[in-house]
Amino acid sequence: MDPITIEMDCAMLHPEDDTIDELCAWLRGGGKLVTPAAPDFYYNAWIKNQIEFAKILRVRPDRRFVLTFECEPFRYFYPERKALKFNAPGRLGNPGTAPAEPLIRVYGTGDNTLMIGDSSLIIDDMTDYVMIDCDAQIMYREDINLGAKLTRVGDWPRIPPEGCMINWTGGITRLEITPRWRNY
Repeated sequence: MDPITIEMDCAMLHPEDDTIDELCAWLRGGGKLVTPAAPDFYYNAWIKNQIEFAKILRVRPDRRFVLTFECEPFRYFYPERKALKFNAPGRLGNPGTAPAEPLIRVYGTGDNTLMIGDSSLIIDDMTDYVMIDCDAQIMYREDINLGAKLTRVGDWPRIPPEGCMINWTGGITRLEITPRWRNY
């Protein structure tokens, strides 16, 4: 899906030098954008236009400007939901209208297979736990990429709006799934 653009009319009420510097630092790169129109959701957003505050302060006495954000085409539930704990296989529903790409903490040891819907992840030689980020499509523990110990059968796991079954074999003892629910 293509990114969407959100424009926001803004004003600086107290444009002191330190607040201008803070605002400039905040408007670099990307992050979570929560809008007044939809406070229960956030967008993953990146600033699309850089603002020249010296111009705004010199030319516009009302200190108004427009910020343009480029966003993923999904609205994520805000605040983010806590991790769901599974001590046994079961069904995971999805209250969103778009498939969720979860972050999964898998606890266990040995060789394992994790099945989420139609996707299977084969995890070799696991010790203690691993993190599986289905959005970033990586498996890691702390700062170490463990992709060499992962074999994927099918697509990366996604939780469809109708939900899906979660199952596993091997030495997996439990899961913690941060679902990342979202809407189109």
